[in-house]
Amino acid sequence: MKYFKMIIIGVAALFLSISALIAGEIQGTIFDASTRQPLRGVNIFMLPDRVKAATSDERGEYRITSLSAGSYQLMASYIGYNIQTREIEVADVGVVKQNFEIILSALDVETPVVAASKREQTLIEAPSSVSVLFSQDVAEADEATTLAEVLKLVPGLDYAKAYEGHYNITARGFNNYFNNTMLLLIDGRTLNTAQNNHINWAGIPISEDEIDRIEVIKGPGAALYGANAFSGVINVITKSPRAMTGTTVSAAAGSRGTFSGSFTQAGSREKLAYKISGGFFENDDFFESAGFDTIAGLKPAPENFRVLKADARAEYQLSDDTQFTTSGGFVAQKNLKLVASSASVNTERENDFYVSGKLRHRNLSLQSYYNSIRTDTLRASGSSTVILTNYDIYRFDLQQGLNLGRSKLILGGEYQWQRFDSKGLLFPAPVVQNLFGLYGQLETRLRSNFSLILAGRVDHHPTVGFQVSPKVGLIYTLFNVHSFRLTANQAYVNPVLVELFTDFSIEFIPGLFIGLRGNRNLEPRKITALELGYQGFLQKKFKINLDIYQQELKDFISPPRVVNRSDPNAVSFVNFGQVRATGVDLGLLYLIRRGLSLSFNLSAIGTDKSPVFSNNPDENTINKVPTLNAPKHKLSSVLRYETRNGFYGSVAARFVEKHDWTLEVADPFPRTILKEIKSYFVPDLAAGYRAPNDDFRISVTASNLFDKKHQEIPRGGFIRRKIIGSFTTHF
Repeated sequence: MKYFKMIIIGVAALFLSISALIAGEIQGTIFDASTRQPLRGVNIFMLPDRVKAATSDERGEYRITSLSAGSYQLMASYIGYNIQTREIEVADVGVVKQNFEIILSALDVETPVVAASKREQTLIEAPSSVSVLFSQDVAEADEATTLAEVLKLVPGLDYAKAYEGHYNITARGFNNYFNNTMLLLIDGRTLNTAQNNHINWAGIPISEDEIDRIEVIKGPGAALYGANAFSGVINVITKSPRAMTGTTVSAAAGSRGTFSGSFTQAGSREKLAYKISGGFFENDDFFESAGFDTIAGLKPAPENFRVLKADARAEYQLSDDTQFTTSGGFVAQKNLKLVASSASVNTERENDFYVSGKLRHRNLSLQSYYNSIRTDTLRASGSSTVILTNYDIYRFDLQQGLNLGRSKLILGGEYQWQRFDSKGLLFPAPVVQNLFGLYGQLETRLRSNFSLILAGRVDHHPTVGFQVSPKVGLIYTLFNVHSFRLTANQAYVNPVLVELFTDFSIEFIPGLFIGLRGNRNLEPRKITALELGYQGFLQKKFKINLDIYQQELKDFISPPRVVNRSDPNAVSFVNFGQVRATGVDLGLLYLIRRGLSLSFNLSAIGTDKSPVFSNNPDENTINKVPTLNAPKHKLSSVLRYETRNGFYGSVAARFVEKHDWTLEVADPFPRTILKEIKSYFVPDLAAGYRAPNDDFRISVTASNLFDKKHQEIPRGGFIRRKIIGSFTTHF
């Protein structure tokens, strides 16, 4: 029996040895394309199922063994670098060599963008000024409590924070309290509200871990997107469930009672993939306020700001060319503090819900979604003000792409049904609107490196009628690493529901009521923009972005103002002002050496007219020159470092020049004034460790490192230092 066991073991060992000899193998080294240094911790996946096959070692080498003969598709994935794939043929015996040279995403001319033309194209081909934030940029912004804070260093964006949930972000000046000129999309779904088209940054149902990239389009985008893309588009693209297979858990805690957590569970089986996520956040907020409110008691209460959210997504691959995606989620908010031109309030409770479906077949896309917002109470501290609002949107989008030889054509249409019901408080009756839009864009190669872009859109709004948004552009590329762009386009933003239909009275002072009335004769705010842009990549180490633009703006819509002093109920909105703005945005990125990079951003803007406000009450009811509500000059810079062992850090700084904001005050009579925002310099510091396979990350961040108390929006809180520690694990 003993000899029999030895024979069995020997035969098994011989069989395994022979199997190893006849099995195929893939070996290779992974390099940084800019520095030619090997990269440790790069993950190699087998497609299409994204099965992890190997991880590169300290020499950048990887090895996949015991492969049967056949064709394989490998993908090299490393955070901060663009993904690369390779098709490889493996024989029964022998080793196949396959090296990868991967490049930092921010320095890759082949970086894909979608928002610029509503189709995937490379960054160098985009007919708009585009900034891209990658998953690493989002992940390392660990002090971020909302997506808005990730955007504060994007060149050309005007970022201002009032409270943790209230941010005002626009491009190239002319900000306001409820900014409605930037369009926010998440996987093609609009998040702008119907009540006043502003973005509720706290109402985003996904976590930062789910974001693949963020595309920021600066400058008018109405030719493809319609009214809300007056100043630009922020397009958030989330990761496919197949890219997040497994469980991801994150938690953070820090100063001012900050505590947050999130989880994501994703998996796939053959043609079906799914992702489920949830999260929460709370903190004490920066409540110390300037107390610059016009109505006694109308200011936020100091309760903790809280958010609870959940989201689910499923993808089904019907065929190689056809995919169906469905998703849904909700966000519950409590004590969201808001500031406005005439007062500040506290949203005691708000619940947001959405459901979406999208079908893609080759170049055909059909998307439908439903957005719902239920606001229980807008409560003013010290008063009994209560406003209930219900808001619903149903939207249908259809788009077809066509390849016509040297040309590419995009055709699309949209229909939107929206209903707003304030239970008789803001509006006497529910407001229902039907909106339609048709658009198209033709891109034609006049020569191999010279393209013409013609785009246009027609929209119909039930109150303001038809609006046309044309665009024309020329793009010249040189050696596929330099791009010169000249564009001219027009855009508009419609009057919002509050400006058109509001009809209610408030007690201004004891015994005196003032009525706020909408104005259905308002014209849309309009812009005509001319832009010259350059984007260049030098030796895979240096990137330059330069945009010079001029904008003609008119028909601004005022905050609520007295339009007839003989009638105490005659507070309404009016069109006013015309101004020309000229500006420049400059962005530089330099890869000093492996793991060390420096970026610098500069933005400058000026106008041909300055606002002048009179102390005469009667003169404050006529047209006035609008203000930028943004700095004329701002600078930012970031130094980033990452070691081969996974330690990383960054030092960032923002300087914002002093500037004016328009403000409505009541004493001694209702009028518009200018409130100065003092200049401020804000340094941020971050340090952390990331495991080589990105399965674990721990970090600490300090925003406003020197605790420089400053205010970014009148009536907003004074921003102080915030220190946050966080960790993320994936298994």
